[in-house]
Amino acid sequence: MKLAEALLIRADQKKKILPLRERIAQNALAQEGDAPREDVAKLIAECFAVIAEQQALVLKIDAANAAAKLPDGRPLAQLLAERDVLMQQHSVLKSE
Repeated sequence: MKLAEALLIRADQKKKILPLRERIAQNALAQEGDAPREDVAKLIAECFAVIAEQQALVLKIDAANAAAKLPDGRPLAQLLAERDVLMQQHSVLKSE
């Protein structure tokens, strides 16, 4: 699996988790005497399965990033960490 493909799958997994979380919350709060529309245990199991898939994928992505080297010899993981720091710093500076 290529890195770009793995990143797309990870993004899809994130998109899949959000509605599952919403459905879990919606069905967990039912009026007394009312049955939830969906089985919360099944929703949680499905969500946890996606999270486990995502974890395995992230480990593969991280390993690929650690192994990849830039032309100057630095690992790609180092550059990504620097990018994350710059994004956080930018976020602090632009907030009011």
